[in-house]
Amino acid sequence: MQKKTILEYCASNILIIPDALRHLKDISLIHEYKNSALFYKDLEHDLVDVEFYTNTLCIIYILKGRESLTTADNVTHTLSAGDIAFLPRGINLHSDFVRSTPSLQAAMVFFSDRVIADFLSKQTAPLTEQIKLVALQRINGCTLIDQLFSTLNLLISDNNMDDGLFEVKLLELLYLFQRHDTDNRFVSLLRAYSTTTPIRNIHRLMDIEGIHQLSVSDLAHLSGRSISSFNRDFKKAFHEPPKQWLTAKRMQLATELLIKNNTTVTEVAAELGYENISHFIKLFKSEYDITPKQFIHKH
Repeated sequence: MQKKTILEYCASNILIIPDALRHLKDISLIHEYKNSALFYKDLEHDLVDVEFYTNTLCIIYILKGRESLTTADNVTHTLSAGDIAFLPRGINLHSDFVRSTPSLQAAMVFFSDRVIADFLSKQTAPLTEQIKLVALQRINGCTLIDQLFSTLNLLISDNNMDDGLFEVKLLELLYLFQRHDTDNRFVSLLRAYSTTTPIRNIHRLMDIEGIHQLSVSDLAHLSGRSISSFNRDFKKAFHEPPKQWLTAKRMQLATELLIKNNTTVTEVAAELGYENISHFIKLFKSEYDITPKQFIHKH
């Protein structure tokens, strides 16, 4: 099997929802029809720092327990029983569930383009001007929404759910969200989010093992940003430019590798992604005032 680069690995080892949910033990597919689906998840064990990407607009309704979702700008939202979150299509989030409660139980509803188009075709309100797009939007709950999920459970448990009724219930859910949207932003958000692109959390991204081997250009691409936006967001997150951060990280790792027995300067340079050994030696000396060979003799 051909080995993947770190860039390929990081790009492919993300939980793509809803597709990947069908293969997970703690998540059950309740009903699906033409790219719309209802899943229930029941987690009994800690599940920390799971990065996932939404392929389809999703509504999360927490039934029991507590879950934390961290957005690309490193803002963490904690959802408890009764809370509802709107996740647009095309975003990256990190999920953390630590068992401070007996378990996490939640419904995850995915809406197909067909259902969204049907709903939006009947909306006449103009798009809100200068609406701020965020990766996660809390939605106001109400008794009617609670009752709708109870009705879904009854229909499914009695085997009375069919595809047509399922789509009707999804539309009903969207109308209830709109009805109880006190800020009158739900329809505008639904329209605006159709153009979003995936933006990843820089803090979590830079924690991935081996990420230091990538170039700033590769990191920007992997994070879902232009190079200029990546440089700006990175400096805001780490208080220094990414190139400077990467060099310091690589030199720190170089010291660890050089201390290991039978590790040559050439091997360390290659491990850190430096094809030009002279350039590596120059950077190392600039950081520590000695050459890698001098460092080895010293330690």
